[in-house]
Amino acid sequence: MTTIYPAESDYLSFQDTLFGRPVRAFEGTLEGVPDAAYRVRLEYDEDQQHSWSTKFKHLLDQPQASELRALVVGNWGETWEEGPEDVVQALIAAADRLPHLEALFIGDIDSQEAEISWIHQGDLSPVLSAFPNLRFFGAQGGMNLNLGVIQLPRLEELTIIAGGLSAEVVQQVAGANAPELRKLELYIGTSDYGGSSSVADLRPLLDGTTAFPKLVSLGLMNCDYADAVAEALQGAPILEQLDVLDLSQGTLTDAGARALIANPALSRLKKLDLHHHYVSDEVIADLQAAFPALEIDASDPQEADEDDDEVYRFVAISE
Repeated sequence: MTTIYPAESDYLSFQDTLFGRPVRAFEGTLEGVPDAAYRVRLEYDEDQQHSWSTKFKHLLDQPQASELRALVVGNWGETWEEGPEDVVQALIAAADRLPHLEALFIGDIDSQEAEISWIHQGDLSPVLSAFPNLRFFGAQGGMNLNLGVIQLPRLEELTIIAGGLSAEVVQQVAGANAPELRKLELYIGTSDYGGSSSVADLRPLLDGTTAFPKLVSLGLMNCDYADAVAEALQGAPILEQLDVLDLSQGTLTDAGARALIANPALSRLKKLDLHHHYVSDEVIADLQAAFPALEIDASDPQEADEDDDEVYRFVAISE
């Protein structure tokens, strides 16, 4: 008997595509495999009848399941209280039944289900070990997140989204063994929501001592120390290989932008993304004049809040 699950007509996912494949909700059947990615998630009131692993088992029982190449893990229940241990165990147990899986995102949870800072993540390192041939991996939520020692020889893209990433996770990513990595996105976040990293944790990445010889797109985004990152990029060997540098959604100010202006290595970039920033129009104009051939996205300028001589600047994604 085929179990039919309720449709996701009112679900607003940011994960519409995964590694070039359209994301479809798993509603009891698989019809687009291997060209589509499938999202397995529980509706708000569905966890009273099913667990995430039960729904995932129904996916595995489909005749086409072995052809699945891309999987999105959505809401697994009360994610503001419970980590993804059930998800992790189910994925590990299914590794031999998903021989072609190459793209995996864990934590496609929208704000109606749980704010990003509420999401309880967990130790995802066993999943990475169980699927060593992943070409894309992503996760959302920084609370309790652990990636362990990352050994993914085929990985091409890595995205970690959080309102605050721990120093340990940033160090794990910077120290990953991923020689095929071409695109890296870290939403670093803020100390107000669990972030504890600093430029020092990024040093191996900026200094080019990481195992990312093919990296061409680097995103150090949503960062509350964006000025310090911009200053640390002065003379950073990583710029010699990049086409795209993304410092968007953070707290970049005139000081950070002037550090970029003084960095001649930016002239070899194709694109610099700074959208959501605190840089004045005058300094943005100076930046564009310094690098006239560079595509610069300086959209969505922000205004700092001031209160009793205190100045507040906010990253785009935090709570």
